[in-house]
Amino acid sequence: MRYLLDTSALIDLDRKKGGLRPKIQNQVRAGEILTFGIVRVEFLRGLVNPRRREKIATLFDIMSEIPATSALWRLATQLAWDMDRKGRPIPATDISIAAAALSAGVRLVSPDAHFREIPGLEVLPELPLS
Repeated sequence: MRYLLDTSALIDLDRKKGGLRPKIQNQVRAGEILTFGIVRVEFLRGLVNPRRREKIATLFDIMSEIPATSALWRLATQLAWDMDRKGRPIPATDISIAAAALSAGVRLVSPDAHFREIPGLEVLPELPLS
């Protein structure tokens, strides 16, 4: 099974004893955890310690990255439009993360409830650790 972790899921894992890297390193190396550009930006910008930031950045460097294609942005635009018309607006960053998961055919890991409102998106509240 492959997963895309949103920023909130990464923060939750990072706050638990031991930090982020040891918890997901094996799954990253096995190709089970993917990333998307905006998730990298959101997570790394919040790290205060430059050495720790660099260490976590190397973890992102070995993750497979879902490409931000024109098709993905068209899907994100449609999802945003649909959700707005339902009276359920979702932030553009999260819409793009959802579109990335859908386009790659992976499960999204997020504690954020609004992702569960997006049709066809499989969402887990936390990462099953192997």
